[in-house]
Amino acid sequence: MLLTLTITVLLTSISVLFIINKASSIGLIAVPNHRSSHLKVTPCGAGIGFVFAFLIGILSIGHSFYGEYILSLVAITLVFFLGVYDDYNHSSSRTKFFVILLASILIFLNGLKITSVGSYYGNPIEVSYLALPLTVFAVVGFTNALNLLDGIDGLAALTSIIILAGLGMVGYQYDNPLVYKLSGVLIAALGTFLLFNWNPAKIFMGDSGSLTLGFVIAVLSIEVTKYVDPVSILFITAIPILDTVTVMVRRKLEGVSILTADRNHVHHIVQRYLGGSVRQSVILLASIQLCFTIFGVFVAPQYSQENTLPLFFFCLLIFYWGTEKMRAEYAKREANSSEK
Repeated sequence: MLLTLTITVLLTSISVLFIINKASSIGLIAVPNHRSSHLKVTPCGAGIGFVFAFLIGILSIGHSFYGEYILSLVAITLVFFLGVYDDYNHSSSRTKFFVILLASILIFLNGLKITSVGSYYGNPIEVSYLALPLTVFAVVGFTNALNLLDGIDGLAALTSIIILAGLGMVGYQYDNPLVYKLSGVLIAALGTFLLFNWNPAKIFMGDSGSLTLGFVIAVLSIEVTKYVDPVSILFITAIPILDTVTVMVRRKLEGVSILTADRNHVHHIVQRYLGGSVRQSVILLASIQLCFTIFGVFVAPQYSQENTLPLFFFCLLIFYWGTEKMRAEYAKREANSSEK
């Protein structure tokens, strides 16, 4: 495993540096627009480098490992190619949906599926014929949630490292090599990438990175439900989920389509509230994710879901209330500033 991690780190470094140096000539640049958090043209598509290194790292483990999960690795590769295409051509949301849908079906056929939503008051609730649609919903939903979180330097990478560390701990505890080996290799790739992506970023991950990241985390989360209840997974992966749900609720309440792009994701709100500091925003949100992950790994499994599920919904309400308070405070400061 040490050799695999070393290969992953070296390949990520070489690949990302190559993309940074050749970004203009190979068409991998991000030009600022009205929704951007950056102010200058910046290389993007680093996911091409670190996901490639991740896939090579997985292959270096040996056929005895990946042979059992070949359909899942094909699915991950499919999402990766979708992301690469999107970095170059900006594919439509419909194209993204159908490719991730197909990839979700592949992992389902490989045996990675949601078969239960846990146990309530001592009664396990099996989903039976709903296993496929629930699996697809979870994978497509979280893949897009992580993609949407990739809005400021370092946030998606650092948040994903924390989530993967939590999932990896569970996988190691229950001796599941799929979970702890994939988590470990991807953490090695992400940690190396983060050196280039920390504010001020030298390069962005692009959809090749964020879509693949979200998909892999969703796949590993489904596998981990063999050992911990689904609510524990909600805590382990909390920030992308809370952000997506609150954004959709906010748009609905404001009378606009839930698919409308805006700058009201949690990282936008926190960054504005903190006076534009990217590093402080990332550290704050990553710290919150760390608390959620620790709770999901070590505390939530000790309690029944009829206790932890209401707690998660309470956290959702607090998250929504907190971001609304930040928005209101920022608007008040802006109004006072314009009056002066």
